[in-house]
Amino acid sequence: MADLICLGEPLFELTACPDGSFKGGFGGDVSNVAVAAARQGADVALITRIGGDQFGEKLRGLWSREGINHEHVQSASGEDTRLYFVFHDERGHHFVYRRKGSAASRMLPAQVPDDVILNAGMFYTSGINLGVSPELKSATQHAIQTAQASGIQIAFDPNLRTALWPLDKARQITHEAMRKCSIVLPGLDDARQLTGLHSPEEIISFYHDLGAEVVALSLGADGVSVSEGQGIHTIPGVVVQAADATGAGDCFNGIFLSAYLKSKDALKSAELANRGAALSTTGYGAVDPIPYGKTYQKEGTSMTEKKIARLGDDRTGAGGQPLPFAPAVRAGDFVFISGQVAMKENGEIEAGGIEAQTRKTMENLMAALALADCTLDDIAKVGVWLDDPRDFWTFNRVYASYFPNGGPARSTVRSQIMVDAKVEIDAVVYKPLG
Repeated sequence: MADLICLGEPLFELTACPDGSFKGGFGGDVSNVAVAAARQGADVALITRIGGDQFGEKLRGLWSREGINHEHVQSASGEDTRLYFVFHDERGHHFVYRRKGSAASRMLPAQVPDDVILNAGMFYTSGINLGVSPELKSATQHAIQTAQASGIQIAFDPNLRTALWPLDKARQITHEAMRKCSIVLPGLDDARQLTGLHSPEEIISFYHDLGAEVVALSLGADGVSVSEGQGIHTIPGVVVQAADATGAGDCFNGIFLSAYLKSKDALKSAELANRGAALSTTGYGAVDPIPYGKTYQKEGTSMTEKKIARLGDDRTGAGGQPLPFAPAVRAGDFVFISGQVAMKENGEIEAGGIEAQTRKTMENLMAALALADCTLDDIAKVGVWLDDPRDFWTFNRVYASYFPNGGPARSTVRSQIMVDAKVEIDAVVYKPLG
């Protein structure tokens, strides 16, 4: 049984390089997703048709090298594997397709191996297949219905191509398919056109209302917003020396689905996929730059967070005074915890001496760490301010009880604290993304 079954149209790719030459490669959104998932270790199989030509042979060679099961890919004698060109300018990348009449576009529902879908861990397809041709649309709808009827989880990227069909028709047919899908992976620009909505929050809510359990909305260079219906988490984009963003969304989808199949954790899966997709833009072509898992999980120092992420809700102190700072901020692989005092939920300072206040301050510190999925063990450096130096030894005894295996680096100074507290503690944390 395959972890992931992918159905779609594969294409041969020709990418214009800066020196004027063309680099041959491979494309087709669903094939790209299959490669990305396979490079993370997922067991992947493809359902499609290719022409009985050299382009089709090259695609089979790719899938063999990547360990993708292509037993259910039909070679159609006398039909063609089609292709597309990628050009670049100051506005980004642009596609010119020569796909009409491809072997994949002629796939019929009767040619879909239902038994393969029924034995899959997950089924994946995209909106492109619904717009390429009436035949491929029917085959894709049949596959989705087969998976849904048997309780197979379905993942779907609307991947809007207005050159293939009118927007109104795309909206109607795509959203009808998405009602049957539990995981949806739209890009922001596509989603804005399809839904008529603008903000990520509105779009995510729309797709949850359609029935999606998990929504991972790609924001391009700004990262991704992910939701399982219990709130939206936005993961900042990462900075790389980007050369070509062709296939970055497909790369994200493949890494996300591979990770989600293992962990069922949408947020962690999106964090991994966000990093991997960014790294895929550093080379040319849709497939060659797709990273293997170890590349960005263990050697992620080549990427840095594009912007900081403020963690935690706005809070108030005593008397309802607003606290104009975040409890925690993530900047790349580091997390910075604001100074914590013995403040209770109502904004008042914990009554009692240094022992009681130290315990409450440490509780607040741990709560702030949890906002970034960190613990005391992740702290690299602590800063401590004591109002009265005579409290040092009592503070030290209580503080040490939270670090039975030895504490992080620390500085401790005497200072007049701005509120009526006896101790304040901040922290610098090292917790690599992914």
